[in-house]
Amino acid sequence: MLFTKSKFNRDDLERIAIDVKNPVASEISKALISKVSGVSKLKTQIHERASLMLANWDGDHKVTDNGPVVYYKFLYHVFAEAMMDELGEKDFEVF
Repeated sequence: MLFTKSKFNRDDLERIAIDVKNPVASEISKALISKVSGVSKLKTQIHERASLMLANWDGDHKVTDNGPVVYYKFLYHVFAEAMMDELGEKDFEVF
């Protein structure tokens, strides 16, 4: 939305302020889900529901949406697995 114009009027700024959609987060969630969808230890019913939720999530961050909650928790665990042993637990929590 920010890259569509070089000048913004009042209405444009209002739309930007109330925009709750992040299409990049939706793309990232779909990419992450595609990488873990075949992992057998993720085949619990809860993981399946979370996977399906992220696969269908459009990036909306409305108060009533569950997709962002699952996405950011999943992202936290991805970062934890990738970085905690490098940074240590204390520094990772700051990260």
